[in-house]
Amino acid sequence: MADRNSWLKTLSPFASCAYVANDPFAQTISDYTAAGKTSSWHWLLNKSGLDQNVLGSIYNAFAQGAMDVQGFVDTVQQSLAQYYAE
Repeated sequence: MADRNSWLKTLSPFASCAYVANDPFAQTISDYTAAGKTSSWHWLLNKSGLDQNVLGSIYNAFAQGAMDVQGFVDTVQQSLAQYYAE
């Protein structure tokens, strides 16, 4: 019987983590991180409530096919401008 968690792939956000999942993508990310090519989690700098009050519903609408790519980009840009102007 296969391990019931075999579908679970793990990528650590920590550069000090030595574990690498048995997955080619995980190895690529681990190699990239080990080479010092990391980027901060920029979403932590978002204005409070942005994700819950603005972006979540836009992502949801896009995922459900309610808008095309250009509509998504336009909506995000307009919504960000309005949210940060408040």
